[in-house]
Amino acid sequence: MKQFVFDYGDEMFTQRFLMNAGNLRAILHEGAQTYLDTLAEELGTETDFRLINDLDHRIDRKTAARSLELVLEAVLEHYPEYVDYNNTTTQSDRGELLYTLLDLLRVLSSYQRVSMNLQPVVAVHDELVRGGRMSAAEAWQQAVAQQSVELADQHIRRFEELSREYGMRLRSIADRLAERFVRPLAVDRLRALIRPAMHEHREESGTAAFEQLREQIAPFAEHLSGAGFEVPGWLEALEDEVDRVREGADTADLPDPLVQVARHRLTWEKAVSEVDRIGREMA
Repeated sequence: MKQFVFDYGDEMFTQRFLMNAGNLRAILHEGAQTYLDTLAEELGTETDFRLINDLDHRIDRKTAARSLELVLEAVLEHYPEYVDYNNTTTQSDRGELLYTLLDLLRVLSSYQRVSMNLQPVVAVHDELVRGGRMSAAEAWQQAVAQQSVELADQHIRRFEELSREYGMRLRSIADRLAERFVRPLAVDRLRALIRPAMHEHREESGTAAFEQLREQIAPFAEHLSGAGFEVPGWLEALEDEVDRVREGADTADLPDPLVQVARHRLTWEKAVSEVDRIGREMA
């Protein structure tokens, strides 16, 4: 992939080309091979466009299409990071150096994969916070931090190594890695303060809950996350929580209220038995 970007990126991966997100989606929708076929037909056999000249000679057409698709998918899936790269680095002026961004995105993708695997852990913390069991939630967060510290350090260390090697530092990625897998737990505590603060306002029963919310928000507001091109994730989470409270939605409701799913309670022994059975089937 690095060789593909280095060989053809100066002509293919220009800023004008990559900043047109709609065009990139259209190419992926129709298929990269279709795009290359159309491009070859439009430019003809006498073109100076290196990739088109090399198709079916120096590089297999399917290999070229798959490489192009991978680059475009990476850019679209991490578009805020690409905008950060495009606006804050000199490397973005040279399409053949796009592999430097892809290398950093590999680190970010690895972090996101671990974060996704930790979603059940985050869900437990959310239930503890919403149930008012703050001491248990704090102990849970400390346990998560202790268990994930090595993985968090590995991702940050790899990011710093690549940043030094390529001579650039993307704040959008650095800030995400700095969450160290536990920032969502802190956001949970902010979300849990929304309901009492709004109830307090409606009932005109004081400002204690609101002041507590404002105090907890202050550290988030003081630190600008990312490159400033998108609304911070914690602020979007609070907005979602406000909407949820306004609509009177119960936190246990499914996203689609029209979906009715029967609840089946399991004993501990039955739950363990089911997990063992699924494990055997997947083995």
